[in-house]
Amino acid sequence: MKQLSLSAAVVLLLYSSQPALSQNTTGVQICPQLSCDVKNTKLDENTCFTLVGQGPITLISGQMCYNEDTAKPSDIPKVCPFDLQSGNYGWLDEGLQAQTALDKLGGEKEDKSQIKYRKVKEYCVSVSAYSQLLNPGRDCGADHQCITQKCKEGQCFGLDENENCYQHSDCGPGFYCRMAINWPFRALCAGQKGAYEQCQNDYECKNEMYCWYASAADRQKNTTKCLPLYSQDDGTIFGWGKVSTATGNGVVTLSDYQQNGKYCASGLAYQMSDYQAKCTSMQTVTYKNVTLQAPYNCTPTDTQTKCHINFAVDDSDATYTSTGNRAYVEVPCKCSLGGSKATQGFCASVIGSSFYSDAVANLANVLSSSNCHTLDRSNMRAQKDQCGIGVASDNWRMAVDKMFNVTYWPYVQVSNAYNCISMFFSDSYYNLIRKNAMLIGATSVGLVVGIGALAVSL
Repeated sequence: MKQLSLSAAVVLLLYSSQPALSQNTTGVQICPQLSCDVKNTKLDENTCFTLVGQGPITLISGQMCYNEDTAKPSDIPKVCPFDLQSGNYGWLDEGLQAQTALDKLGGEKEDKSQIKYRKVKEYCVSVSAYSQLLNPGRDCGADHQCITQKCKEGQCFGLDENENCYQHSDCGPGFYCRMAINWPFRALCAGQKGAYEQCQNDYECKNEMYCWYASAADRQKNTTKCLPLYSQDDGTIFGWGKVSTATGNGVVTLSDYQQNGKYCASGLAYQMSDYQAKCTSMQTVTYKNVTLQAPYNCTPTDTQTKCHINFAVDDSDATYTSTGNRAYVEVPCKCSLGGSKATQGFCASVIGSSFYSDAVANLANVLSSSNCHTLDRSNMRAQKDQCGIGVASDNWRMAVDKMFNVTYWPYVQVSNAYNCISMFFSDSYYNLIRKNAMLIGATSVGLVVGIGALAVSL
């Protein structure tokens, strides 16, 4: 697979998607234009993301914050803090693009807005902004960078085991702040728990584990234990629980499947009984009763039709899973945002697929090598520090790239869109690798779409 030099990547990244036909049958624009061409977007040098349009969104603009090929020696390295997963930013929701202030689909309702209490503009920040309030275990150069105000031998230090603490961040890596259940209810730093020990939340468990139900009996008693992430083969049975507020017999959401699936190597588990889950894999993806092949094309302008991700369900579970959507999950068709293929769409998730299982396996590999703080288990910036797996091998990068690809599946299928979002999404390799004034371990950046046959090449 051919990698791009950074200078070549910059040339390719400066593109503007063409305003191709992207309307539904009522003439409403569903798929907006995505542009990272500074000449067209006219963004100032400190702005890295903007949305244009309140209903519908018509333009999404972004740009890289720092290009070391053209930067002056005096320029401060910067990154874009845009974090789509945080929920703090306005972004495209195809199902809401047709909404207006007083439309027949619901009238003037707050939950119909794509921008309510969300940022529609973001600004570049210095990379040093990510070197403040660091948890114990993180790389540091001075006391003021650490949340504990203690930097020793290049690492932030925290409290040791059995020392009094106020919160998790007081304790050193490998510990969490545990409150005693008896008088006088002292809070002490305690070692993170191992596999199948009882827990109250993920932070009590080792970084490569999460706190969930190990069995149906545990679920009925509401007892959770530390379970190894993405570790179990298809057919493994454990406790089922819900994280969504969706109600109704057999109504299960994607977030429910994702949470239960964290125990499974495939990343997917279905509900086989009221209190039991079973690890499984994607069997097929269908759209309008047609079986799709990867990368699962669909029509985003038809906002009423969903993709069905169908699970491999054992015959013995067929009766129970026939109620509701216990044997499948519906996900929307998302715009690719890709150039002249702006109307092209792809199913929003690939949970349970080989792409997904490969991504979570790479993530689990990073976490199993992590000695970072319990609060930094999901912080991929932390995992490239000396407390984590580091960047000496490709393991960290593979996890970053592959998780990025399955998280933003519809946007990585067309190279122009992929390259554009890589410029300003804070969880892209391009932004995560930056530290101080240089790119670690590389003199060039290859922007690789790690989904098999698809690759960015010149």
